[in-house]
Parts: sequence; structure tokens; C-alpha cells
Amino acid sequence: MGQTKKTLVCHKGTTISGSPWIKNKLAIDFDIEDFNPLMDYSPADHVMVVNRYDYDQVEWLEKEFQQRGFKTIIEYFWDSDKNEVAEIHEQNLHIRSTAWTWVHAHLMNHYHDYNYPTKKNVEPDKFFLLLMNMKRDIRDQLFSHVTPYLHDCLYSYVGRGFFIADDELEADQQHVKQTYSNVSWYTATNFSLVAETDISSGSLRVTEKTFKPIELSHPFVVYGNRGTLGYLGSLGFQTFDHVIDESYDLADNVASRLQAINVLLNTLYQEFKQGKILFGDAESRRRIQHNYHRFHDSAAVDQLWQQQIVDVILEFVDG
Repeated sequence: MGQTKKTLVCHKGTTISGSPWIKNKLAIDFDIEDFNPLMDYSPADHVMVVNRYDYDQVEWLEKEFQQRGFKTIIEYFWDSDKNEVAEIHEQNLHIRSTAWTWVHAHLMNHYHDYNYPTKKNVEPDKFFLLLMNMKRDIRDQLFSHVTPYLHDCLYSYVGRGFFIADDELEADQQHVKQTYSNVSWYTATNFSLVAETDISSGSLRVTEKTFKPIELSHPFVVYGNRGTLGYLGSLGFQTFDHVIDESYDLADNVASRLQAINVLLNTLYQEFKQGKILFGDAESRRRIQHNYHRFHDSAAVDQLWQQQIVDVILEFVDG
């Protein structure tokens, strides 16, 4: 593994400065310190790190550092289009990772030592699990379409005041609320209906919401950007096209995608009301287990981390 003697100076708001476990992992290769405007930095010894929002807004970056020859790393981890790759423009590295969401979710799982079980011990008696937080128009549209099913589901829509009964963590656990999951919600439901953050744009953005059912050994239907299921396949995960119509993933617009999902849900609901355990066939169980083990494959994640993040940064810093 490569080494560098240069120091990465991280402006507040960067993923590196905000996540101790990431800082520790990168510290294998880099010395990392938080940005301090009183320190005497030099282009020969220091590289600036900012997120893409601060890069567009922080005037001192260009005036104080870039004009003096400092290299700058701009993070695009959280809002990366999954089809984009890292690019270098002059003294700037715009760093992206096509697998960032999986890498981050995997490492968060191990950092907090969640140890979710791999198998369900009870038969599900609820239709689907739907977890939504902030109120958005696109989520309102989904919520309106699925309302006829909700009495048979577990669901939350925090922005509109809907909570699952045990959807409260103790005060000292609030910091993990975005990453922690209540296993009982998944064992009680047949599958997850995932409402992604970004649905209407032409980009392909996939968040932790899509990886959560994979992590929890759960089948899934995703209300997200066009091509989300194909993206998961490119990472080695398997979807459920052998038992459901997944053509919704290729619908050209939000309205047609939502309509296709609604047709699919209606079909599944009829089977559910007839007493069928959805995704209970042998091939579905195999795919669920495959996805679980793929998600938790530390060797695969470490390779992606090294290839798409560490090696890219090292080559830029010392190039």
C-alpha cells in the first residue's frame, strides 16, 4: 500500500473530517488534520480537501490556496452520479466513487457492529415496509398511490407525522438513527418498498436507502432513478426479475415508473391476500442470501475503497 508524507488538510463539512472511522482508515496512507486558518501551510507539504458545496462557495480556497499552487481534492461522494468517475482539472481532483454508497454502508455497519441476522426466524404477516423521512412531492405521490395497502404494511413518513410504533431510539442513540435499523420491521414484512431521495433527475443517484434491505436480507422494489436495478447488478447484487416485473426500472419518466410500480404492487398484494409468502421461493431465498453476503464481503469493499478512493488520491497527491 502506498504512502505519502503530505498532509491532507480537511475543511469542515468534508466526509473525511466528519467521519472518524474514515479518517482512521485513510490514516494508513495519509496524515490528516482539520483545517486551521492560523497554520502555516505550504504547497509542497499540504493538500486541501473540501466538499463540492464548499468548493463552489468558499472564497478563501481560491484566493488563499489555489493561487499559491496548492492542490485541492473536491469530494463528490454523496451526490455523485453513479455513472461518473474521478477527474483531474489542473490542480483539482474531483473525486467520485461509483460504489461509494455500498462502501460507506458496509463500513458503517462494521464500525457500529450491528451484526444483523442473516435469516428470518418468523414468517412475515405484513405486506411491505416503507420508510420515508423528509416530506417531498415525489414521496407524496408514492404515498397517495400506496394508501390502499398501508393498513397491511409497516410504514413511516416522518415529514407527514406517520411513525412506526417502535420507531424511537433512546436519546443517546440518535447519532446512529440514519444507519441503524430495527430488525423486527424486516422480519415482519414480505419486502421493502424503497423510496429513494432523488427520483426525477436525469442522474443516477442511489443512497443508503436502497442498500438497507440488502443489508437486512430483504427483497426490494425501488422507487428511484431510471437504471437503479441495473446499477445494483453492475456491483454484483441480484434483483428479483425471476418472480416480478422489473421493467419499471427502465421507465422513461417518474409518472410511468410510478404507474408501473403501482401495477406491480397490485399484483403482489393479490398474492399476499391469498396467503402467499412473497419472495419465498428457493431462487429468491438464494438471491437474498447472495446479496447479504455480497454486501458484507469485506475483501470486495476494501478493494473498491483502495482502487476508487485511496489509489486515486495517492496518485494525485504525489503525482
